[in-house]
Amino acid sequence: MTDDQKALPDLQDATLSHDALLLYLDELIQAQVAVQVNIKGAARVRPTQLVGLPQLKEAVEKKEIHAAQLRYRYQGINWIDTVTLHEQGARLVRMQVA
Repeated sequence: MTDDQKALPDLQDATLSHDALLLYLDELIQAQVAVQVNIKGAARVRPTQLVGLPQLKEAVEKKEIHAAQLRYRYQGINWIDTVTLHEQGARLVRMQVA
C-alpha cells in the first residue's frame, strides 16, 4: 500500500452526559496518564494550551469551554480524543494514531 492509499484511522464516536464526561476525566486523572490538552473557549476561537486534566475538569464543570482535544499514550497506543460540549453533555470522538 502506498502513502496515498493508506486507510484513515478508525473513529469511535459517543455522546456522553455531563456526569459521564466528568467520570471520563476522573478516570484519565486517576490513570496518571501524561495528557496534552488543547482547549477552545468558543467555536471560532483558536485553541489554547491548558496546564492539565484537573484544570480541564474544572473548566468543564463551569462550562467555560467549547471543546478540548486530548492527546495521550495508553497501554502502548497513542490516542487523540476530541470532546465537544453541548447542552446535554458532550460528544467524544476517539482516534488511534500511529
